[in-house]
Amino acid sequence: MTRICILGDSMIDSFITGTLQPSQDGCPKFVELETVTLPGGAANAARALEHAGAEVFLIGPVPRNRHESGTWHGIDTELGFDADLPVKTRFIDQTGRICFRQDTEPITYGARKAEIAEWRDLAVKAVRNMKFDAVYISDYDKGFVDGFLIRKIIQVCDDLGIPVVVDPKRHPDCCVGAVLKCNSDYAMRYPGDVGCHSPAAVVTHGHMPPSIWDDQLRNNVPVGIMPASPTASCTNHVGAGDCFGAWLTYLLGTGLH
Repeated sequence: MTRICILGDSMIDSFITGTLQPSQDGCPKFVELETVTLPGGAANAARALEHAGAEVFLIGPVPRNRHESGTWHGIDTELGFDADLPVKTRFIDQTGRICFRQDTEPITYGARKAEIAEWRDLAVKAVRNMKFDAVYISDYDKGFVDGFLIRKIIQVCDDLGIPVVVDPKRHPDCCVGAVLKCNSDYAMRYPGDVGCHSPAAVVTHGHMPPSIWDDQLRNNVPVGIMPASPTASCTNHVGAGDCFGAWLTYLLGTGLH
């Protein structure tokens, strides 16, 4: 069975569905109909592979009360670190459109600097010793993943000869040696770096097919590939990058190019 490590910044995604109605002083009123809370960030990536037929291990901050929440039961969090997770609350109208987002950001997951440093050391040791087939680094710049940890994990994966995929929030120079997975906003911010990234870069475009740059295409000349047809319509893209990155990592871990 393929063993996949999802390493990164987890959070909690809360979706409040309701209706927008007029109110006094021209301020819109949101009337709540339903609330759904799900694992987000790196945890959403791990959840995406819950039924993939792989062993998936989540390394990173996890909620202290996760054993009381049914939405975390399908994720292996034994390698996680108890923490206070950021919460992204999205208010969604009945068409699926996001009207407003509220973020709650505990500073460095409610942990001391020494604890964060210990988490990072333990993460590197786990990747080195647990015989994973591939590693996905989900960087949301929330306090656990940093540039040094990314470079260290890439180095370990290179020593072990296993693929590593990084979805970064920082400059792509810390991801050299890993497959870079990003969205079009990130690619527009660092166009030259993404287009020349080695060994490969994959850029997602919402519901459109991704662009791919790969050192091994066309005699090692990086080439962008973009099929013309979209795969489906999409109301919002929440969590799509996490899922795409997780499946990309899983398939690379099975030996696909």
